[in-house]
Amino acid sequence: MVLLFVGVKRPLYKRDVLNACCEPIDARINLGYNFKWVPDNLRSGERLQKQIALIIYCELNVSPKPIFIYHPIRLAKIIDASPEFGSLTLDLQLGSFFDYEKYGGQIGTFIKDFQDYITKSNEQPEQTEFPRWIREDKEWDKSDFSDNWTPFVNHMRVLSGLKDSIFFSIQRTSNSVDTPCFLFDGSKYENRKVTCKVGSGKSYDISIYMLMGDEASHASPELVMKETVASISGPFLSQRSAGIEADFVINFKRSFERDTCRILIRIPPEQPNKVISPEFQALLKITPPRSVLVMAVTFLTLGAAIISIGTDLVKETAAWFADPHAEWLRNNLLLVVFIAKTFGALLLAAGSYIGFRKLPLKTS
Repeated sequence: MVLLFVGVKRPLYKRDVLNACCEPIDARINLGYNFKWVPDNLRSGERLQKQIALIIYCELNVSPKPIFIYHPIRLAKIIDASPEFGSLTLDLQLGSFFDYEKYGGQIGTFIKDFQDYITKSNEQPEQTEFPRWIREDKEWDKSDFSDNWTPFVNHMRVLSGLKDSIFFSIQRTSNSVDTPCFLFDGSKYENRKVTCKVGSGKSYDISIYMLMGDEASHASPELVMKETVASISGPFLSQRSAGIEADFVINFKRSFERDTCRILIRIPPEQPNKVISPEFQALLKITPPRSVLVMAVTFLTLGAAIISIGTDLVKETAAWFADPHAEWLRNNLLLVVFIAKTFGALLLAAGSYIGFRKLPLKTS
């Protein structure tokens, strides 16, 4: 196992920490480390490939000693480790959260024991002779981790450096649970980006569960994407047992052109360079409803063709049949034509309804 230490000294570092705290299981994040914080034998990245890592938050201590207090965040799998220009970039697939609820009233004792364990080694982020923010370590007990998000965040939101933050996760509106989810079903990673397929002309609900840091000011989340692609309603805020739920409704505009756009969800800070929440980003691939177009054209074409049927055509058709069918057709020409034209009119009506209600008004 590898220990990865993270802090909030800079805004982007804090965003990475908050993303690590709030992204769903199997989500991907990148962490970068300068070579001076990495042991010599790990700088090539080869030893780190496919290893399991434990991400640890370094809380800046208010007292002079120790400098940091260490808090485990969650497990992760190192998908790739790439050295570049004097630094090491880690591509991580996130796993389960540390289960602070398991320790109950003994969390203080656990943190002290964990602190002692970390500081026994010279390879630690403290101001030692060889400060290290990455180190190889023993396998950690998997029973200390779970999918429960709220107990984990309740521990993190009172820590120094995170008290002013708002933690939020994506939830399913149909069945709100305590485990963060991806923005849309079927999300996957392509070229280090979350990509989601959505349907043109369709509507989607997104639910966000927010937990406030001890010193955080109330703020509403924002969902940002191109106005030409979709209209957004929300957020609609409601109270939950431990936090606040914010719901958005996204209505994608009808179009037959394939399109892509970025979607961003975050809590906007009052100061431009400040980070107070995680930032969820994804690339949306909007697919047009080709089957609807085929259906509308088919109905309109068949309807027009059937309406054009007249008595002469029915007589010629009847001549192809042997008695008694031909005789019945010849004796009921008007009834047959009426039924055919009625059926054609229904097809035309169905095609027109699909055209007006389901198809885009324009393709650009």
